[in-house]
Amino acid sequence: MIDELKEFNLEAKEKPHSIYVSLISKQEEEYFKILSECMDVFVWNYKEMLGLDPKVVVHNLPIRKGESPKKQPQQFFHPKLILEIEKEVNKLINAMFIHEVNYQTCITTSQ
Repeated sequence: MIDELKEFNLEAKEKPHSIYVSLISKQEEEYFKILSECMDVFVWNYKEMLGLDPKVVVHNLPIRKGESPKKQPQQFFHPKLILEIEKEVNKLINAMFIHEVNYQTCITTSQ
């Protein structure tokens, strides 16, 4: 079961945040107060994530010596999700948070 969320904005519309609908009003007020007081601690978009150590955030595909990489079949998403996925990926690319990597294409035979 997924908890229902409601969205609100801190200070400016470009700083949306979500909280659980199930919070009681006192909890919600305290949460909002803490977030408002500590806004400078949070990262609100990918461009603000400068200086991350590559050892922590860089993904690579290690392949054991003597093993050949296996190409997996293409994954398909529900058509309603494709535009949203593209939007998020483009945000990451524009912020130079990710970039495309081309790997050598492998041909594997089934045994």
